Amino acid sequence: MIKKPHQEEKVSVSMPKSCVIVCHDWTPGPPHRLRDFLIRQGCERLLFIGHRNRYITDNPVKSSYFEVWENGRLARRVSFPVYQLPELFQYIADSILTIYWTIRLGFGKSDYFFGAGNLNTVVGILLRFIKCTRFVIYYVIDFADMRFGSNWVRRIYRELDRFAARFADTTWNFSGSMIAYRMQIWGKTFVHQQVVPHGSDPSGKLLPSNQIRRRDLVYLGIIRQEQGLDIVIESMPGLIRQYPDCQLHIIGAGPYQNQLVSKVKRLRLKYAIRLYGYVKDENKIIRKLARSGIGVAMYSQDHSYSSRTDSGKIKSYLSAGLPVITTVSAGTERVENQAKFIYRCGNDIGEFTRTVQNIFRMSDTDYRSLRRRILAWAGKNTWDGIFRQAFEDFPDRQ
Repeated sequence: MIKKPHQEEKVSVSMPKSCVIVCHDWTPGPPHRLRDFLIRQGCERLLFIGHRNRYITDNPVKSSYFEVWENGRLARRVSFPVYQLPELFQYIADSILTIYWTIRLGFGKSDYFFGAGNLNTVVGILLRFIKCTRFVIYYVIDFADMRFGSNWVRRIYRELDRFAARFADTTWNFSGSMIAYRMQIWGKTFVHQQVVPHGSDPSGKLLPSNQIRRRDLVYLGIIRQEQGLDIVIESMPGLIRQYPDCQLHIIGAGPYQNQLVSKVKRLRLKYAIRLYGYVKDENKIIRKLARSGIGVAMYSQDHSYSSRTDSGKIKSYLSAGLPVITTVSAGTERVENQAKFIYRCGNDIGEFTRTVQNIFRMSDTDYRSLRRRILAWAGKNTWDGIFRQAFEDFPDRQ
């Protein structure tokens, strides 16, 4: 299938002509936005490698694959056969595939290697050592060390992060909290640390009032227990009593999905709560967000890394012009300093309910004004602008 990313204005920063991007994939996200940005900016040859993200149990990406882009068009896409190995050996196999594909497909002299995650970046550093790339960028989307139950696995994860942050030419951190946490762990400062937050994809103009369901709450993302959806679901009976047309839409899949389905049935809320599962079509997601009233991004108190990253779901909500209710602080300070459309509350059903009610009570004029301000903010914080600034701030590339 031949396709081309949608056109946007090119930036004046000097862009690389040959790039490799490697990630552990499950849904379109920051590595894909970087791919599209580079193609729009005239990258002549780009290799995009996606390995299966094994942390996502219902991952639609079943095996490793690569895409070769030439002069803005997808020239080739190949998926590796599905195979099963012990987890450690699977990651080793991913690394071997990255090296093989990079060299075999003619990217052994690339300008940039972008590694999303520490292991992928370590592979890039090895490729730079053997003169197969000029610059390596460590792209840190989350710092998820506490997700590992084993102390020795957590230690390996941290050591890989330290190695990548030390030897990459620069590190793109999703938030400043990641930089501070790394300093806290190792008691030292790492050079060439940049904050490259999650960008926005503005959905355009605000829909007419008759196309927006103000009483609809929406959740987008992985369904895990620490995502705080229990609080949202348990608040629904009270909200429905006061606002009978209130509904909750949950878009995503994950290891906690079955438990949520059981809870919805037990509370007899199937008529008010809809679980869509994984939705591949981004346009469908955008339309659903744009027609909803509030985006929710609640997290339990024991969430391991959401407080250190820049929440992608929050930026997705803002891109659609949605006000957001969240418990997260990292990555949202700059947003809150510019406009008051992120509503912070604690992990409490009563507090969450009151926050929702306050937004519901807004007049239609005030609510539409709020959403216009959100869309205006999103239009100034696009992926293109963020990546452009990241390249401008890139350390000496001589």
